[in-house]
Amino acid sequence: MSAAAAAAATQERNEYGQTLFLAACWYGNVEIAMQMAADDPDVVDDVDTIRKQTALHIVCVQIVKNFSESTHLRYWRLLKWLLTTNIDVDAQDTRQWTALHYLLSNRLHTDWLAFEIEFLLERRPNLALKDDQGRAPSSPTDFPFFHKFFEYDEEKKQFVRKQ
Repeated sequence: MSAAAAAAATQERNEYGQTLFLAACWYGNVEIAMQMAADDPDVVDDVDTIRKQTALHIVCVQIVKNFSESTHLRYWRLLKWLLTTNIDVDAQDTRQWTALHYLLSNRLHTDWLAFEIEFLLERRPNLALKDDQGRAPSSPTDFPFFHKFFEYDEEKKQFVRKQ
């Protein structure tokens, strides 16, 4: 396949508006997603055409939806890897949700999700970004789970995991 044909193939979209890279992230195909990004680092900036979600949104949605250990591990690996790229942690989708909004929307409030939130916080997302209903991740009334595990460290000037 020529370079031009390969580039065109990576921009094809499925019925959900996802490129092949975004679909690989949706299905938790870690190695395929990483190889696609190695071949073309710009795929990390792909956004679906329907919900305007990035790979980071997609992975965080899947983390919240998939609680079985083997499935969760694939998305956890994708999250850790995506956070080493230049992906925009503050990107907002059609609901104005960031990836952090999705992680905080978890209704089970399980301790293990705090690790994923902590990884995301290391990239210093804007915690004041509001969704289409005016809810911000830093609001204790909107997302009480966040404040159960994290507190603001004045010295570090960021939220850190409670000890």
